[in-house]
Amino acid sequence: MSHKSQLIFEIESEAPDANGPIFDSYDNNSASKKVLKARLDKWLWAARFFKTRALARFAIESGKVFYDGHKPAPSKEITVGATLEINQAKVKKLIIVRGLSTRRHSNDEANALFEELNTHVSAHVDEN
Repeated sequence: MSHKSQLIFEIESEAPDANGPIFDSYDNNSASKKVLKARLDKWLWAARFFKTRALARFAIESGKVFYDGHKPAPSKEITVGATLEINQAKVKKLIIVRGLSTRRHSNDEANALFEELNTHVSAHVDEN
């Protein structure tokens, strides 16, 4: 006589803390949102600053991205409220992180992840 046992696993999600909202859920119900950690290179890709994660990683390693005024590692875990300075070609962007995501969504959802403080375009002067 064989005896079968059944195991039931229940997964509990962590509740968001009072420090700020965390995003990255397909469900719009705020009770189902999970606390999320995000690497800097993944977040830059998800927020659509770079087309690929490899380009985001290269920009960080090349010193074109600063996290709270310091040169970070691509694996740096970012937090809501952090300040990023991103230098892309001749454009310098200063942004504040407003949400975290590790998935690439639509432009509207990506724009909700940050607040842009200013955009400075360097003028190229031709001396001919």
